[in-house]
Amino acid sequence: MSCCSVRLRSLVTAALAVVSVSCAVIADLPGGRLDPDASAGSGGTAGSAGNGGSTVSKYAAAVLSDNPVAYWRLGEKSAQTAFDASPNGHHGKYLGGPAPAKPGAIVDDDDTAVLFADPSEVDAGNLFDFAPDGTFTIEAWVKPTIEQNMFIGGKMAYDGSSHSGYFLIANLSTAGGGLISGYREPNAGYAQGGMLVVDQFSHVAVTFDGTYVSVYQNGEKVGSNPLSMPNLPITAHAEPFRIAKGDDWNGFTGLIDEFALYDYALGSRLLDHYRIGVGLE
Repeated sequence: MSCCSVRLRSLVTAALAVVSVSCAVIADLPGGRLDPDASAGSGGTAGSAGNGGSTVSKYAAAVLSDNPVAYWRLGEKSAQTAFDASPNGHHGKYLGGPAPAKPGAIVDDDDTAVLFADPSEVDAGNLFDFAPDGTFTIEAWVKPTIEQNMFIGGKMAYDGSSHSGYFLIANLSTAGGGLISGYREPNAGYAQGGMLVVDQFSHVAVTFDGTYVSVYQNGEKVGSNPLSMPNLPITAHAEPFRIAKGDDWNGFTGLIDEFALYDYALGSRLLDHYRIGVGLE
């Protein structure tokens, strides 16, 4: 056998070994993608697979272009770490046994959602106080599966008589659906509107621009009120920022997907996000 044949056989063997290792790594990643910027479990880029992916979906790209302080796509295969797809690395912990890898909200995006049932949640730690008077936006896609008043997400504390912080609530207290409510507390800002429907995904948000608390459904503003006590600041507290479980509120029962947090009022860009999410752009 010639030396060229031996060298060729060695090169082929080495190439096959690389392919085998790469396939093993891909199999361990959410969505089965190879992330060139991160190994499995490291957060990685904002691909359509929760904690990584070489292809950034159109929806994720739109959210990231608006500079969220945290963006939990909730597309993990296992309910251990909720990876932050933003560059800020604010990864959260799944608690209480939620069910991951459920069909997600976004059209033409195989990123999945998480099915929560009280008391399951994501705990992102004692972050994002935005005190004393900071602006903010909470944005998510939600699909409630029961009729109940439920916590969607935010940073809430309850001292036995009043709340502090800011948060988004699903008020499904009527047959088949209910309102979206947004709060900026203590007892200073509140808005509600829209109509959430059981077993149907909606794009929801609450914003605070320094004067008005506003709530949005499917990109449209459905409620807005000025602060009733404009000189009363948000009170910093030690409760964590949570998804699906509030301090003294019923936990969310249903699917939550694509949860993003911003340190400013997003406003009209919410409609762009919604339209991309449902395939209109």
